[in-house]
Amino acid sequence: MPLFSIVGGLAAFLTTAAYVPQAYKTIRPRATAALAGIILVLKLTAKPTAENIAE
Repeated sequence: MPLFSIVGGLAAFLTTAAYVPQAYKTIRPRATAALAGIILVLKLTAKPTAENIAE
């Protein structure tokens, strides 16, 4: 299963990387920064689960 995790993560990263430049042109930097801040807070406050620990 870890291989699928890695491949899925890589695919998600590449997809995101492809959309970021276009999104950056259309979204104001301040809004982008706010979104990044929210995501960071969610990551820091997320409770560990069995799935997260296994990876």
